[in-house]
Amino acid sequence: MRYTLLICPAFLVFLAIGALPSLDAPVVRVSIFAPIQADSPLRVVGLHYTERYLRLTLLNSSDKPITGVAIVGLEVVPHGCAVGPTRLIDVGGYVKPLRIAPHERVLTPKDNPLLPAGMLVFDAQRWGAASLHLQVGIVEVDFADGTKWRPHEELPRTPFDSSLVDADAGKCPDVAVVTKALRAVDDVRFGRGIQNPLKGDDDWASTPARLSFSCSLEGSKALCRL
Repeated sequence: MRYTLLICPAFLVFLAIGALPSLDAPVVRVSIFAPIQADSPLRVVGLHYTERYLRLTLLNSSDKPITGVAIVGLEVVPHGCAVGPTRLIDVGGYVKPLRIAPHERVLTPKDNPLLPAGMLVFDAQRWGAASLHLQVGIVEVDFADGTKWRPHEELPRTPFDSSLVDADAGKCPDVAVVTKALRAVDDVRFGRGIQNPLKGDDDWASTPARLSFSCSLEGSKALCRL
């Protein structure tokens, strides 16, 4: 099973300290979910944003040490939130060594986070979407004893949880205005005071982790805050 890296230097986002979105400008919305995978020995129980990147809190719910994981992301545009047909985009994933003791909870390392947050704004621009969902999931767990957990031999072609996407269907009444404004954007900036938010850690057993942000589209800049 082959995966491509989510991390790409071309997508690095320059941060503007103190940048504040306008209340009157068109707004693009991004939601990141970690749907519950009840049968997985490794679970995504939290989503974090730190300066440039999204990172995950992972919980090893098994009795065996983990030595490596494969995480994938699937982007989907909710129905009625794009100028064209609703679509599903496989954004790849990565296989990485990561040691997690039995029942240990870890945050993915700073030197290998999930992806740049601003990449999702440029993906919304690419797909002509006023709202974009990213769902992340575990597709391989490598244990220290040489065994593996794999729910799929190939990447899934539907979202991990389509109900999360369906809940936002039809909630983009200004899709034409937003997508037109998105076409002019070439710079994504995040405002002051949004470092280290955490969503999903406390109720991971019953509620999918979710992290959302919106960006005000002002000329060539997308000014974002959580």
